[in-house]
Amino acid sequence: MDAVVQALTGEAPAPGRNHFDRAVHFAYGLLLAPAVADWTALRTPLRGLSLRVVVVALLTAGSALYEMIEWAAAETFGGDLGMAYLGTQGDAWDAQKDMAIALAGSLLWAALPRKLSRA
Repeated sequence: MDAVVQALTGEAPAPGRNHFDRAVHFAYGLLLAPAVADWTALRTPLRGLSLRVVVVALLTAGSALYEMIEWAAAETFGGDLGMAYLGTQGDAWDAQKDMAIALAGSLLWAALPRKLSRA
């Protein structure tokens, strides 16, 4: 798995890094997009490209909101417990990478042919 991460990102992962977290963020962007698209299409006149752009923006904003809530909880817990909850696994850019991988998942959905993406 480390070789795959290095091939995709260009950097070697931290030793002992659990990549399940990144897989979940990617799945959030990719798998939640159809539901968000359906929900948005029912409530707005958006269709086609504009719907896809809004869905990607909503999912990216949701990812950022989650990271801010996670950060606030870590600040509240403080110390070692806060750092353990934050789960950066030694990566100072963990939150940004998590948001970027969620964005990548939603962009993949947006790039799918209309029939496959249901939007």
